[in-house]
Amino acid sequence: MLVDSTIQNRSSLHSDNVQRFNHGKGFVIGHQWTNIILIINTILIPLPPIPFYTKKYCRENKLKYKTENERLIEYLNELNLEEYIGPHISKDVVVLADSVQIK
Repeated sequence: MLVDSTIQNRSSLHSDNVQRFNHGKGFVIGHQWTNIILIINTILIPLPPIPFYTKKYCRENKLKYKTENERLIEYLNELNLEEYIGPHISKDVVVLADSVQIK
């Protein structure tokens, strides 16, 4: 299972849920998504991405703010891999992530 954050660039800060991200080579204005992909042998299965919501966006939409790590951990805990890959041994599942701390 691969986990990677992606920024969808925006030209201004005047859209909902847009913010500045330091994404390696300076700041980028945009929306952040956390993408998750399952790889089984040669089969690639993209899972629905996780949107990252700003504190302001959560306040305005009456949502509880969660960090990217909190949203990812919640997603992984609720993910039923059996729906995608059938019966499996959970300790054989490897999760690779870039700069995300999974506890």
